[in-house]
Amino acid sequence: MPTASIDAPRFRWYLSIAVDLSVGQRSRAERTMRRALASGVVRAADIAEVILHLALLCGVPTTLDGLERLHVVAGRLPLRRDRPSLARGRRAFRRIYGAQANAVLARLRSLDPFLERWVLRDAYGTIFSRHGLELQERTLLTGLILAMQGLDRQMASHIRGTLRLGVTCPEVLRWIRAAERRSGGTLANARASLERFAH
Repeated sequence: MPTASIDAPRFRWYLSIAVDLSVGQRSRAERTMRRALASGVVRAADIAEVILHLALLCGVPTTLDGLERLHVVAGRLPLRRDRPSLARGRRAFRRIYGAQANAVLARLRSLDPFLERWVLRDAYGTIFSRHGLELQERTLLTGLILAMQGLDRQMASHIRGTLRLGVTCPEVLRWIRAAERRSGGTLANARASLERFAH
């Protein structure tokens, strides 16, 4: 698979804002948004996409708080309205999960048949498939936030998915270290997953 490098200057801002909001450093997140926009590297619409993505990982209240803070920083911002799509969701899901996709979907069905469609359409076909962030950026961001939350099984799937999308092991390690510095925690779980998938 060809490599798909993460845009480092841009992703650094994405990760900082996502980590700040995820760990409850909301005022710091607002300051980070101001600095990110002043840098000229990211647009308000890019930050909005990062915050909307957090709805999957941190819930709607965190997302709403982040969007309100972005509104204070950047003014009213019309959000892109993408329709949910089961077909788009399936494509994104299969790109991330690869050969494991069918097994993961079977596990979802075993919990409840509703979950397969819900995850494909609403998580992957509504949020992961939105324009504005690259799929490898969304997948890496997801893996890092899940690692911070101690959701190791889901985190490992997204670390592996990031590699499957062409991001190299050294690059993923670089972003694990950045998330550790920003959060003040140690993501030994993410490091262990990366080590496992590197071989």
